[in-house]
Amino acid sequence: MFKLEHVLLLKEDEKVKALTKRHALALVPGLALALLLIVAPFFFLFPLFKTGPTGVIVFAVLIVVGLIVAVRSFVMWDGDVFIVTNLRIVDVDQKGLFSRTVSEVKLSDIQDVSWSKNGIVNALFNVGALKVQTSSGALVIEAVFIPRPQEVHNLVNDLRHDATPPALTKTTATTPHRDDILKRVASRIESLDDAELSKLDRTLKQDDRDIAIKKLFGDGEDEKLKPLDNTS
Repeated sequence: MFKLEHVLLLKEDEKVKALTKRHALALVPGLALALLLIVAPFFFLFPLFKTGPTGVIVFAVLIVVGLIVAVRSFVMWDGDVFIVTNLRIVDVDQKGLFSRTVSEVKLSDIQDVSWSKNGIVNALFNVGALKVQTSSGALVIEAVFIPRPQEVHNLVNDLRHDATPPALTKTTATTPHRDDILKRVASRIESLDDAELSKLDRTLKQDDRDIAIKKLFGDGEDEKLKPLDNTS
């Protein structure tokens, strides 16, 4: 049986939001073949046994093969899992009885999520495929024949939007609040003595003159403004 801890070690503050497997209908072909291999020999039980040891061996082999097919079908279905957490998506692809591939992608790295539902069977049983593509395009995770693909699609989209922090505007990212700046400037000015205050006043007047001259004559790159004599 599939155990989450065998493929996924949850990080701090990470929670599993959804765990889905292929629809149970995916078991039908394999189990039907297994049932045929197990049951069919009993219809030929006496003819097989009459042939002697060879018939007994054929009977036993068919039963064993049927059991192997049944076990393999269940393991392949049970181990093929699509996991959604609040931080990432993990896709477990069961390749065989003792082989699996695990792929994962952070929610913040997801570029696009799409789902599809094709065919009468998929429409009747509400099953389909879900495809997740990363921003780099290097990794594409696809879960096929899963139940309610549109609900899983909506869940992934909601989680990835929550996981992506909103972009900071230029004002909030680089400039403190205007009122805070004004308060700090006013506090610094009030702490100046008379001499420093007079010096600041002369500097501001000089800046005003420079701005006025630039507006009057232009501010070409090769032009240099001569400083004006301060008169106080």
